[in-house]
Amino acid sequence: MARILVIDDSATAIQRAKIVLGRAGHQVEALEMMIYLGRVFRQNPPDLVLLDLRMPALSGVACGRLIRRFQDRPIPIVVHSSQAEDELVLAANEVGAAGCVRKDDSDEILVETVNRALADAAGRGA
Repeated sequence: MARILVIDDSATAIQRAKIVLGRAGHQVEALEMMIYLGRVFRQNPPDLVLLDLRMPALSGVACGRLIRRFQDRPIPIVVHSSQAEDELVLAANEVGAAGCVRKDDSDEILVETVNRALADAAGRGA
């Protein structure tokens, strides 16, 4: 079981992640206020971040950059957004994400993408 942190301003996306990834055996938490980002990563860093790109306070790319600054060990990021595929890939490359998945992709694709990112990180000793 991995601890997954969902950073998203959509209650629907958070609830879906909790249900789908919870059924896959993961513990899913959400970060609702960006002011707590540093504290979360210093006190109890997640095993993976599921990151939206469009949020009101801070863009997903900017948030991904902050995560990279706060992390003590490499933490896989999976970009999770409703933006076009090419925008997802571009943003994923900017933050060094382990993968990306569109919000309208199937539950299976979400679980496969997350599990693959976790397995890759474990294989690298992250």
